[in-house]
Amino acid sequence: MNVKTIDLAPIRQSTIVSTSREKAFDLFTGRMSEWWFGQGIGPTPFEQIILEGRRGGRWFERAPDGTETDWGEVVAWERPARLLLAWRINGEWKFDPKLETALEITFEEIDANSTRLVLEHRDLGRLGESGRKTAEAMNSGWASLLERFAALVRRHQG
Repeated sequence: MNVKTIDLAPIRQSTIVSTSREKAFDLFTGRMSEWWFGQGIGPTPFEQIILEGRRGGRWFERAPDGTETDWGEVVAWERPARLLLAWRINGEWKFDPKLETALEITFEEIDANSTRLVLEHRDLGRLGESGRKTAEAMNSGWASLLERFAALVRRHQG
């Protein structure tokens, strides 16, 4: 069954954090469980969010009982400048291996101790008819997640 795609603009969010881009990249990718919110998409709340640090690596959550639920995979791992992920979560917040939207995060060095993180979630039209409502939720969700990420960076300073 083919899902009808609709025209949706990408979500674009950014934040500036007071750390090097190397540390920003490492905190973003290695401590996702600490700044992500919510239950996740698995049958039980997650204990960890794991992003395997290589092209082709898995992106998934792990529950306390060891159950793993996929979210997508790493398309590009260009530490410390860029991360491109395949987001395979549909409008019902379930993993869908046939769906792919792109989540790109760039880490732009402002100076040695300041980094601009730019997040772009695109191809949202592939979510089909539920895409508009899902994109609205994602837009505010990504803004909140970047605030939580910035708070994590502040906790890891010094």
